[in-house]
Amino acid sequence: MRADCLDEDAVASFLDGALDDDERAALESHLDDCPACRRHLADLARISTDRDGEIDDDGEAGRVVGRYVLLRPLGAGGMGVVWLAYDPELDRQIALKLLRAEPTDVAAGELQQRLRREAQAMARLEHPHVVAVYDVGEALGRVFISMTYLDGGTLRDHIAQGASRWREKLELCVRAGRGLAAAHAAGLVHRDFKPDNVLCGRDGRVVVADFGLARSFVDTADHNAAAPAPRPASPASRVTETGSRLGTPRYMAPEQLRGAAVDERADQWSFAVTVYEVIYGAHPFAGADIVQLVDSVTNGRVKPAPPRSRVPTRVRRALVRAMAVDPAMRHASMDDLLAALSRDLPAMRRRRVRAALLAVAGVGLIAAGLVAYDRVIVAPRDRAQTCAGAAARLDGIWDDAQRERAHAAFAATALPYLEASWRSVDRSIGAYRAEWIVTSEQSCRAARVHHEISDETADRQMACLDRRRGELQSLTELLATADGALVERAVTAVGSLPAVDGCRDLTRLTAIPPPPSDPAVRLRIDAADQRLADALALMRTSRFADAQAILAPLIVDAVVIGYR
Repeated sequence: MRADCLDEDAVASFLDGALDDDERAALESHLDDCPACRRHLADLARISTDRDGEIDDDGEAGRVVGRYVLLRPLGAGGMGVVWLAYDPELDRQIALKLLRAEPTDVAAGELQQRLRREAQAMARLEHPHVVAVYDVGEALGRVFISMTYLDGGTLRDHIAQGASRWREKLELCVRAGRGLAAAHAAGLVHRDFKPDNVLCGRDGRVVVADFGLARSFVDTADHNAAAPAPRPASPASRVTETGSRLGTPRYMAPEQLRGAAVDERADQWSFAVTVYEVIYGAHPFAGADIVQLVDSVTNGRVKPAPPRSRVPTRVRRALVRAMAVDPAMRHASMDDLLAALSRDLPAMRRRRVRAALLAVAGVGLIAAGLVAYDRVIVAPRDRAQTCAGAAARLDGIWDDAQRERAHAAFAATALPYLEASWRSVDRSIGAYRAEWIVTSEQSCRAARVHHEISDETADRQMACLDRRRGELQSLTELLATADGALVERAVTAVGSLPAVDGCRDLTRLTAIPPPPSDPAVRLRIDAADQRLADALALMRTSRFADAQAILAPLIVDAVVIGYR
């Protein structure tokens, strides 16, 4: 197919790798708006790629790797180069990670194995905050992974370009933290978490990437047990010796620097360092060089908060605990750390209201202020009791009886990893239930006690929470009758439940049309929602045929109901 609107000189320069940055940006902008041009360029690239052998890291724009056309490099790391590439078959841009060419077969084989392990690790994690892997293969002497392309750069880039308030920065980090928690729930340790391994999209997406150093908990334990005792050496050599200490020293936990056993608590430490650096704008440990940095880290000397910082003490306290030298002194899990970082500040808001009312001058304004104070602070104490029943709405969902049935079903499979899977599932669902209760009560108080949101907004939040509850209920009912195939997928299934904190996104919720006022129609919508939740639970456990049996008639009913 020919596309006459393409500048053929620009195309020729692109295929020769001779475009400058401005020319390449102009061509990419045109390709975004012209599908025919994208396909035409891909055809030309395939025709022009008549060179054999391995490809180099530089000057390779326009080359074809597998079916993907390289557009421009996005970044480089110790293992490979990441390119923005075009997939002509699916007509979309993707990120393509290419393994670096190595001078020796031994090194190349080791890195190839590592890259394939990265692809397998990411493929196991079907989670909105973990980068999605589309394909893995080998072409022109290089192993490659194709995955989601996010147009906002890394977390470090994104912070530099936009977010300025500490709350906005913390929210981005918490989203990434949920991806890291999902990795832990699936039994993986990332071992190289840092701002450069978190990718952001301009649409608000945040995902954890670069699982090249990831190992399962069991693999990590075996690796550490089998590793030879570290030789006496300087701190600098301990973190730079080839093959013995993987990761980035600025974000490596003390036990990782020492070469001791590493588990998910090392990721928690790296995450806390990342959050601290993002919200405070400085690394939490002092060190003019690697030796001084390692000394500060291994002795737990966290720098004081910068002067005039607006970050609450509770946030700093949670981060400092996560950066404890002794892993046993850190938070019990990433979920616990995220809960501590995400906790709302109702007391702070009440203090601001009280101060504002007491500062009003004039007798009439003071009287009005006292009325408002009574309305916002005093009277709600009685009304707040109406917000205390959220837990009751989860009755029967992962209560003691259902947990016992699920545990018995897991045990009946006699799989070698059933107990590890059970512990991860039980912990994740318990955390999900707790977050649902807290979010539900906070929404209620925000509307009925503090009058911070309208009743309509609160209704939208509750409708969102009801959908989350329905999906949790459907999945836990399946888990209570689990067989071997379900136990194998249970951790991933629980990790793919939609995040509860999505129900706090007022912008997204406002875009959803309110349900009809007719009670009968609303009942039909609720019933359809629950059937959809049942289908989603089946899909999360790979029972696609059973899900299809629900979805086919549900599509017809949805059209009849007419609620978008």
